[in-house]
Amino acid sequence: MTLVLLIMAGLALAAFAYVLLPLFQEKAWPFAEGHEAGELRRTRRQALWAIADVDDEYQMGKLSEQDHAALRAALKKEALPVLKRERHLMGEARRLDGKGLERGLKEDLLREVVRICGTRDS
Repeated sequence: MTLVLLIMAGLALAAFAYVLLPLFQEKAWPFAEGHEAGELRRTRRQALWAIADVDDEYQMGKLSEQDHAALRAALKKEALPVLKRERHLMGEARRLDGKGLERGLKEDLLREVVRICGTRDS
């Protein structure tokens, strides 16, 4: 009886590991992190958090209205080029048909598709 329970527990543990292990190993689109879009995404996130922090400090009464307005304007001015560049890249990505991709990015995309799908059709 205990042997059966041990075998069942082992099988359940193996099934659990089989299902969950890929979720912990998968890195979503690792090629994009080294690309300019990944850096822009990180910079944009930091800029938006900085603006949110200034807003929070103003709401807590730590900043005067003039200081809040000046800091917010300065942070928005710093974030604007990043947002414009990101929007430009997204517009380019929508227009491209695969022939105008940055050198190396197309190969990275193809490697990622092959890694996920396990086959190469081209």
